[in-house]
Amino acid sequence: KITLEQLSQTMYDSIPVVRKKLAVCSEWLSLFGLQVNIRRNYGVSLEGFEENIRLAICHLLLNNELYSVEEGLEIFAAGVNQEKLKKCISDMEKGWNFKFSEDSFYSLLIYAALSIVRYKKCSLHMDETEHDTVCQYNEYKWAKSLFEMINETFSTHIEEDEIVFFAIQQLCSGTLHNFSFEDNIAYRYDEKLKEFIRKIISVVSEVLNVDLTQDSELYYGLLNHIRPAIFRMRFEKHSTDTLTDFIKEEYKDTFRVSWALSML
Repeated sequence: KITLEQLSQTMYDSIPVVRKKLAVCSEWLSLFGLQVNIRRNYGVSLEGFEENIRLAICHLLLNNELYSVEEGLEIFAAGVNQEKLKKCISDMEKGWNFKFSEDSFYSLLIYAALSIVRYKKCSLHMDETEHDTVCQYNEYKWAKSLFEMINETFSTHIEEDEIVFFAIQQLCSGTLHNFSFEDNIAYRYDEKLKEFIRKIISVVSEVLNVDLTQDSELYYGLLNHIRPAIFRMRFEKHSTDTLTDFIKEEYKDTFRVSWALSML
């Protein structure tokens, strides 16, 4: 926690101005299921699940124009040697023979740094179902290998829940492609997903009265987008009500198609 007086001194603002800024922050944090509490004679505290706190931090650092990701990590992951951590991720890239986009690389850097500084005092609690689902995917195997390297490099003992959470973030962003074998649960899941995408294209074709069923670019584009989107819907807990209202108003035809798809 921190007091209003301390915030006022840090921000060089009066307490009334600090309260107004906290109201803006509170509204933004509520999108991630987090709540800012201000109590007299106690101070300001943030309440919510650790998973959501890390999601909010990552979103802030990736979308902040005032400072770089590295500068942000100096605040939220103070003391972590970022060059060593970047080397760990880069070595894993080379070992698995692929290259992350800049945003994906920074996202992994942020989550890994937060794990290093927060795993002891702010533990995650992933349920058994989440673990059983995630461990079927290459994202989990990649994350496990990365954290073995991190534990050796940073002399940490980061355990399973952190690895599962990290793998979930990869699944939500679609940073790795899944190369499961046919007898793997993940493969069977993705086969069902392909059939679902074919149904989506069929319904959209009927609604728009345009034949899109032979559009291979659309098919593979949806395939690359839907799986991480489903994992975001399943595992991320922040609210999308405000965004939904905006889509209803600004993209009426698109929302009408989406509503039709929801019946599948």
